[in-house]
Amino acid sequence: MAPALGAREDLVALVTGTGNAVGAAVGRLLASAGVDTWFADRDAAAAQRAAGAQVGARAIAFDPVDESQWAYVSEQLTKQSGGLDLLVNAAQAFRFDDVECLSPDRFMDLFNRNGTASWLGMKYGIPLLRARGGGRIVNVTSVLARTAAAGCSATCAAARGILMATKSAALECARERDGILVNAVLAGRMDDDPEHFPDGRVLPNAVPVAAQDVAAAVVFLLTEESGYVTGLELPVDAGFLAA
Repeated sequence: MAPALGAREDLVALVTGTGNAVGAAVGRLLASAGVDTWFADRDAAAAQRAAGAQVGARAIAFDPVDESQWAYVSEQLTKQSGGLDLLVNAAQAFRFDDVECLSPDRFMDLFNRNGTASWLGMKYGIPLLRARGGGRIVNVTSVLARTAAAGCSATCAAARGILMATKSAALECARERDGILVNAVLAGRMDDDPEHFPDGRVLPNAVPVAAQDVAAAVVFLLTEESGYVTGLELPVDAGFLAA
């Protein structure tokens, strides 16, 4: 069933990281609800596969770590769709690296592909949303924002950074009373996308969750039904963090 996203019929959404399972699932849910949805990924073919032939879906390739490319995407959103209402920063990368084996360049590469990508999304997304009278931002990360795991220092640092940047942006928007709500969804163990999210090797005691479960939570936070929820961290982890 398509989610109810509000009374407006001209909603525009940008979803980054649609080459991963969660990003693709979010994009498809939004497009199925009649939202003009831009499927974005560093890999043009991956973005196109996620968008498919779905009505209301557009594919765009850009690197969310490159600020100049965010400026280009902002311009295209304004020219082709009239702006932006909903932003989902779902670009994620995951890999194992013990601290003593991790070079500064490798650390920063993983940190940037997660944390900097989400931060730049908010930097460029907030003015676009503000120009349309408000909107919603959801940043996707993992439960590693709240719990540590061996071999995951860069991923944990990035996840925690995304979470705290989310809360800070939420407070800034609330201070401005600009109608922009900013929240984070924390994915638990995901065995179907280990390239982008922690799986059973990292969280062996956690019950796996599906990408569709995480996507449903993301889309809920984009709907009017979520009310004035902002600065929230919403785990979708089968109770892992509650233990």
